[in-house]
Amino acid sequence: MCRFPPLRLNFNKTDTVGTLFDGQDKLKLVTRCIKEDRYEKDVLEEYAAYRIFFLLSDVGYRVRLVHLTLNDTDGRLNKVFRQSYGFLIEPVDHLATRVNGSLS
Repeated sequence: MCRFPPLRLNFNKTDTVGTLFDGQDKLKLVTRCIKEDRYEKDVLEEYAAYRIFFLLSDVGYRVRLVHLTLNDTDGRLNKVFRQSYGFLIEPVDHLATRVNGSLS
């Protein structure tokens, strides 16, 4: 059970033309569940597992490591969530298209 809600980046495709996120719409952002530093290692290990599987398999997800600064903008936590690592995961429909598969 994660104390931190799942995050998804929701782009307007016209705003991403010519950028690193060109053609992207919604990307899942994986972050640590608990703010203590020791849990950041879990995120980096999960990222590494995705990268290894991608290298070993024809159907692995593409992932991108990101360095984040998350802030509590509505004041409920009354804190700045420290900088940490996370990663973005390729949408499943992009994976299916890339490997000539289909979603059923």
